[in-house]
Amino acid sequence: MERIGTMSKRVAGLVRWTLFMIRLGFLAALPVSVYAADASNGQKLYAVHCAGCHGVDGYSVMQQAPSLARFELFSQPDQNLADVIRSGRNMMPPYLGILKESDILDVVGYLRTFR
Repeated sequence: MERIGTMSKRVAGLVRWTLFMIRLGFLAALPVSVYAADASNGQKLYAVHCAGCHGVDGYSVMQQAPSLARFELFSQPDQNLADVIRSGRNMMPPYLGILKESDILDVVGYLRTFR
């Protein structure tokens, strides 16, 4: 019984620490992929929804589609990449409502493998 009480105190302490760090803004700066990313699922989704324009290996096959295997892509936070996938850009359609949030994060995780 004492062990359960110790465990609850540890969990409560961890929750307090996490909330404190969120208030300070430290955890908000972490990339989204830290929370959830399945690159193998992202690869499948990329092949279906993205490769037709952005190329199988991230090098654009359409003139209007940016190459995803370039350095500028990797300097952006995961949240920015996820926002572009959700809302679309230029000729790219929005995928919000087509892909689940976890699927969008999986695609971002897969894009990180293009480095």
